[in-house]
Amino acid sequence: MSGQAVAPSGIRLDVTIMIRDPLPNGYFIGPTVRGLLGYAVKRASCVTDHGECARCLLRSACAYPLIFAHEAGEGPKGAGRLTAPEYSVMVDPPGAFDGLRHIRFTIWLFGNAARWMPQVIDGILRSESSGFGSSGASFTLLEVRSGSTVVWSRSAPAALLNPIPIPLVTRTGPVGQTLRIGMITPLELQPSAKTPGMSLVFALILSARRRWRVMCEVSGSAPPQEDRIEDAQFQVLDHRTVLWTGHRRSVSEGTAMPLQGVLGEMIIAGPWERAGDWLRALDAIAVGRHTNFGMGRLQWDVPG
Repeated sequence: MSGQAVAPSGIRLDVTIMIRDPLPNGYFIGPTVRGLLGYAVKRASCVTDHGECARCLLRSACAYPLIFAHEAGEGPKGAGRLTAPEYSVMVDPPGAFDGLRHIRFTIWLFGNAARWMPQVIDGILRSESSGFGSSGASFTLLEVRSGSTVVWSRSAPAALLNPIPIPLVTRTGPVGQTLRIGMITPLELQPSAKTPGMSLVFALILSARRRWRVMCEVSGSAPPQEDRIEDAQFQVLDHRTVLWTGHRRSVSEGTAMPLQGVLGEMIIAGPWERAGDWLRALDAIAVGRHTNFGMGRLQWDVPG
C-alpha cells in the first residue's frame, strides 16, 4: 500500500433489535437506521422545549449537533470543512430481509462522536415505543456488542461497558493486481467526483481517498501519503452490475428523497497496492454519496 500506514480508530457498535412486524422483501434498512440514529440521539440529548439546535446555547456541548454537524451545518467552528460524518452506518443490502424480525446493523463512531456512545444506546432504548421505519413498527433493543464484547444487553439493562476503540485498518498482506470489488449496498458517487471521460473505477478510488483523508483527520491520525495513479492503469475485466432505486422518507418532514446507486461486482486489474490505505478499511467506512444512509458499502477479494 502507499506510504507509511495510518491507523485511525473508532468505536464499533453491533446493534440487534427485534421488530414486531417483519420487513417487506427487498427492504433497504439504511435510511431507516439513519433516521432511528438521529431521532435516538436527539431524544437522549435535547433538554429544550423548542428542540432547535441553531438557537440553543447548549449546542457546543450536545451530542446531536456535534455528531450530525456535517448535515445540519450547526456544529462547532471548523466542522463545516469536514466532507464526511463522524459516524458510519453499515447495513445489509436490499433484499437481505425476507420476513426476518431480528435486525442487525453496525454503527461506527469516529473522533469526538465516540464520546457520545452512551447517548446513542440510551436514545435507541428511548425510541422503542416510537417505532422503526415509516410504518412505525415497534421494536425491542436486544443487545449491543463491539465485536465479541457485550456492551449492553437486555439481561443487564443498567450495565454499560465502554468498548475499546478498534483500528479501522483490518486487512493485512498483499492486495494483488486483480481485485473483485463488490458493491454490497448501492454505490452513488458525487457528481463532482466524476469528470467527463473518467471511468467509474477511478472515480470510486478518488472518492474513497477523500473519505479516508477525512477519517484520518477526524481521528487525529497522520494524513495518508498517496501515490500518483492514472485512470488508464485500471482495466475492468468483467462486471455484473444493476441500478438500484429507492427513497428515503422523512416522517418528521413529510418528504421523500429519491436514492439510487449501483449494486453488483466488478473485476478490475491495476496497481491496487498503490490505490490507498482505504482499501484495508472497508469493514468500517463507506464510499460515495449518502453513506450516512448505509450506501456505498464495499468489499473486495482476489478472484480465484
